[in-house]
Amino acid sequence: MIPNRYTVLMLAFIVCITFFAFMPSLYNPFIKWDDASYVTENPAIRDMTYRNIYKLFTKPNVRMYVPLTMLSYAVEYHFFKLNPFIFHTTNLSLHLINTVLVFWLIYLLTGNLTYCFIVSLLFGIHPLHVESVAWISERKDVLFSFFFLIAHYSYCLYLRANKKLFYVFTFCFCLLSLFAKPTAMTLPFVLLATDYLAKRKKLKRIFLEKIPFFILMFIFILIALKAGCIDSEMQRSAIHWFVFLFILPLYSLTFYVVKLFFPVNLSCVHPYVGHTFVMNIPFLVVCAIMLFFAYYIMHRHIFFRFPFAKRIIKNYNKIRLIVFALLYFVVPLLPTLHVPLLFNVIAAERYCYLPSIGIFLIIAIACDWYYKKHRVNNVNQKILFITSSLVIIGIFSITTFQRCKAWGDEFLLWDDCIRQYPRCALAYNNRGEELARKGNVKNALKDFQHALDINPHKATALNNRGYAYFILGEKNKALDDYEKAIAIRPRFTGPYFNRAVYYTDNNEFKKAINDYSKVHILDPNNTAALLNRGILYCKQESLDLALSDFNEAIKINPNSDPLYVNRGVAYGKSGMAARARADFVHALALNPYNKEAKKNLTYVDTLE
Repeated sequence: MIPNRYTVLMLAFIVCITFFAFMPSLYNPFIKWDDASYVTENPAIRDMTYRNIYKLFTKPNVRMYVPLTMLSYAVEYHFFKLNPFIFHTTNLSLHLINTVLVFWLIYLLTGNLTYCFIVSLLFGIHPLHVESVAWISERKDVLFSFFFLIAHYSYCLYLRANKKLFYVFTFCFCLLSLFAKPTAMTLPFVLLATDYLAKRKKLKRIFLEKIPFFILMFIFILIALKAGCIDSEMQRSAIHWFVFLFILPLYSLTFYVVKLFFPVNLSCVHPYVGHTFVMNIPFLVVCAIMLFFAYYIMHRHIFFRFPFAKRIIKNYNKIRLIVFALLYFVVPLLPTLHVPLLFNVIAAERYCYLPSIGIFLIIAIACDWYYKKHRVNNVNQKILFITSSLVIIGIFSITTFQRCKAWGDEFLLWDDCIRQYPRCALAYNNRGEELARKGNVKNALKDFQHALDINPHKATALNNRGYAYFILGEKNKALDDYEKAIAIRPRFTGPYFNRAVYYTDNNEFKKAINDYSKVHILDPNNTAALLNRGILYCKQESLDLALSDFNEAIKINPNSDPLYVNRGVAYGKSGMAARARADFVHALALNPYNKEAKKNLTYVDTLE
């Protein structure tokens, strides 16, 4: 369709109101929660050389294989360093483009401008999408959705024009979407749902067309499983496993539906605790009863005796569209239904970013049906209908606007979560971490204790409480907490690292080296462990081992001035003054305020 003035005005209105709703996110800082791992403290994005780009595409990062997302961070860092405004601008720009893509995709699928307007507007302004847009670490969602929507759009063009070029475009954009986030592996099923909507009948051709996509899907499933070594804190009995595998995914689905219709009590974390499920057992029982009676009625063919059944059968195309919309909601959610539960949460708002299109399409169908069914023709009815629509748009936009502000600061974020869920251990733990970073260790200790009162098996809180005890001088308590955390989560590097610091403070260098070595085994990219182990080797005059550690760490993070300073010290002790001087000079080039580098350089110069 060639855009006319009417469609241009609709799109302009949608883009403007979406921009207004998300505008506060542009001025938010980085959030330590994951933004540190992905951006601010991630050496993988500090270098734009071909070698580093190759590493991004051949190795997982932060236990995820999202090379295209990491490359986007690297490009931003290369040109703008750590300017959060730029990173947020990219996220919001992608969301605005996605909103426009949704508009044109729905038009290709339905040819109905009313559907296009309602679906894209709701997609643009919905408060449930704030997490995906306002959180820099969730660039994955908006970026993979961008390529996913283009791939789906290309496939619709392929069905219309029957040109192989569009099929090739679909495959290429599918691959790009998978590089942005492996969740895009659901695209082949969405394409099959599109075939169903288009009433394609040549089944052999349909499935042959999907073979390349399914091959891609299985490859990326293997990559995702290999990269995402999940280390969960959740403790489960057999009954918990039953609930985890079968009941909670159903509850998560209903959770997303409810939040899409009523976006209240939103939070960055929706924790799984016993009462969360128990309080909703009546709701699940009612759902089971309804499903049983629906099956019984359909099985007995009683359904077809009702008068409205004939009208539904006559309007079979609309039923087909509703089925497609439900598939568009459920299918992209399937790979994510169990992921939140591994981390003691029942759902994550970001996972509903793309699937929400399906529910919005059902809402659009219902609104269009109501408008035509009740013949909203007279002035009063139109005023009431338009006013109601504007009120909903206003409520959603203002809620999104305010929700963006909740992501404006670490304390705001976790205070907001605690207001919604006063028994969320993660929220107290993360707020405590921020308090500790600000130097308020005593209040941080209270938050860590509160987290452990809620969940005594939370290894991160034990590790953090141990750190707080260590800072406050209660070192035996610190060691006890580190060992408890290790017993609960043997693959968690934090307590090994902190215990190594404890051993170093007690001059137990051998034990400290063993713990740093364990950290290195579990997380080969942890340069802090290599740096500290190298310093200990240096103290023990094991200079070859020290240099090996510093060299390995510099390969991972070539922009860290402390690494060059300490390697320079090791070179100096080894009698290689020229190399030592070169390292101190390089450290000062990276950070002109590094006092250690200045002091050592002056010392080397006096020797010469």
